[in-house]
Amino acid sequence: MQPSQDTGSGPALCSSGCGFFSNPSLNGLCSKCHREEESKHQQEVQAKAALNAASAEAAAPVQQQHHHQQQQQQQQQQQAAPALVLEPAPQKAAAAAAAPPAPIDSASSSAPAAAASPEASPAGEAGGKASTRCQQCRKKVGLTGFKCKCGQLFCGSHRYAEAHACTFDYKTAEREKLAAANPLVQAAKVERI
Repeated sequence: MQPSQDTGSGPALCSSGCGFFSNPSLNGLCSKCHREEESKHQQEVQAKAALNAASAEAAAPVQQQHHHQQQQQQQQQQQAAPALVLEPAPQKAAAAAAAPPAPIDSASSSAPAAAASPEASPAGEAGGKASTRCQQCRKKVGLTGFKCKCGQLFCGSHRYAEAHACTFDYKTAEREKLAAANPLVQAAKVERI
């Protein structure tokens, strides 16, 4: 008898060469190789999608950086603008001195003085070094100090409001914060026919 040369009737091996039998519905691959092939294909698709998304996102930060730089330049110009406004002020003062004096109310004269005094006090404090001591016990705290909402610096044991008799009104501040975050919503008035 002659050996049969019929290759179509016998089981075929996987075309990737793993040694398992192939399935004709899976393009001549075994189930394991087919799953691996599918996962590679999925990863390639995801990588392409991620690359497209990354290129789109890369363009957005450049635009945001440009916008951020423009905002910084505008802020610097605005900060420089008050300095320019202060220079012509003596000319206005000279013109006001030449003009006839106007009657001055006692209430209006105290308001500019009160407005000028808060500006003067921070300038005096800024002239010296910033205090790095606890305001309660005068212990050196350096960078480990805690700045309270009342504006003072405290050590670890005096950082709480109860420990240093804080003057900051937490209730009012939180109420204002909640009111600003949650505006009152009212429906429009219904007109009857």
